[in-house]
Amino acid sequence: MSAPPSPKRRPAAPAGPTAERTEHGGVRVTIPTMKLVSEANTRGHTFAKAGRVAAARGSTTAVLRVMAGPVIAPPCRVVITRVFSCQLDSDNLTGSAKHVRDGVADWMGVDDRDPRVEWLVAQEKGPAAVRIEITPVTAWSLTTVSSRVALEGPVQAVDLTLTPEILRTLAAMLEALPPGGRVPLRVGLTRLRIHRLQHDHPQETDER
Repeated sequence: MSAPPSPKRRPAAPAGPTAERTEHGGVRVTIPTMKLVSEANTRGHTFAKAGRVAAARGSTTAVLRVMAGPVIAPPCRVVITRVFSCQLDSDNLTGSAKHVRDGVADWMGVDDRDPRVEWLVAQEKGPAAVRIEITPVTAWSLTTVSSRVALEGPVQAVDLTLTPEILRTLAAMLEALPPGGRVPLRVGLTRLRIHRLQHDHPQETDER
């Protein structure tokens, strides 16, 4: 006599939003099942698109208000990560996160064009979700230990303000650095890794 068939298991319901504090004094919020799509490539009625955008913006603000804790005031850095099974090109990726960006700005009480807020958008493959990480940033100045990274045309410029003690320590570490070694330096959210060549005199490439 054969055993009765086992009942079919229903797929587990997706977990709700989660929030956690980060090592940099910020907050990371994950909203599962939220799908970021490129509205430029989405067909449908204009009213349907408007409703979808408004719902995502409102949901983002509501989740942050309930789970993110105290508002993180500018200056800060916001990283919005789109998690989905397929990838978007860079311009569509930025556009897909616009309503989430607006929702974050609503929570912070600022205009999303506020220059004190740096916005970054990333993506990775996985079950549909949106991850939002908001981190306070120390504004760069010549009067406190601080850093900034800026694009100047095609050039990426890094400014560091360090104390004499840090500079002396860094100089000693660089002086003692062996071939192939590395000296890490972290100032705020800027992380530098200074490497020494494996060979002091790089071999010339034979192009014959």
